[in-house]
Amino acid sequence: MKFFREPLVHFLFLGGLIFAAYYTVQGTDSGEKLVVTAVQQQNLYLAFERTWNRTPTAEEQQGLVNDFIRQELAVREALAMGLEEDDIIVRRRLRQKFDMLAQDTAEVLPPDDTALTQWIAEHPDYYRIPARYSLWQIYFNVPERGDAARQEASEWLLKLQADAAAADPAAVGDRIMLEPRYNRVSERDLDAIFGDGFAASVNELPLRSWVGPVESGFGLHLVYLAERTAGRMPDFAEVRAQAERDWFTSQRLVATDALYERLRARYEIVIEPPETQP
Repeated sequence: MKFFREPLVHFLFLGGLIFAAYYTVQGTDSGEKLVVTAVQQQNLYLAFERTWNRTPTAEEQQGLVNDFIRQELAVREALAMGLEEDDIIVRRRLRQKFDMLAQDTAEVLPPDDTALTQWIAEHPDYYRIPARYSLWQIYFNVPERGDAARQEASEWLLKLQADAAAADPAAVGDRIMLEPRYNRVSERDLDAIFGDGFAASVNELPLRSWVGPVESGFGLHLVYLAERTAGRMPDFAEVRAQAERDWFTSQRLVATDALYERLRARYEIVIEPPETQP
């Protein structure tokens, strides 16, 4: 029959044989106790409430407990069968949980303002408020127009310099998936939108006049720079809370690194050389 030739049927059949062989050798009555504590049940109910914004019904509570029991049974039996061995996903998850535990248990005292001031001074790029730009742009497609793109851009530049209201910037130039106007865009975002180096070019432009053409990763642009706000280092009070969070994260990582160094000292670590190819 076609049903018995399906790969899934073969897989389930072989899986059944493996489990049958395992229980034939190990037996099924281990006498091990599985206790679902009141705290565990309460955590299950709270997780349900956070997800669904309501208290689970009695039937749903029983379902949550039953699912927890099935999970615990599956984990215990999988560990007993050694199914976690050489499983990269399980190993990564175990390491992740170990790192989280190490960071949570690390004793890190809160820093004072002197320590935070020094931290900010050592990591200025974390906290620097970037320059921001508000601009209009008109795009001319060089790959399609060739040399005519620069000539067209120059002609429109003269018109707009003579009369800034001579045309609607959104209706001039070639179509592209770019906005005609950008408001208070950071240097990083400008480079992300137009290509590396575009922000540096815009930073050199005079305010409130049409100039160009300015090159980007797309082609040529006429640009009207309406506003430029210089970047600056914020006052300490503006970034104290963020700096404290960053400082704690850094110190927990330092504590985790120190823990791994202590663990390495407990082992003789041998790194075998790769096999040479014949």
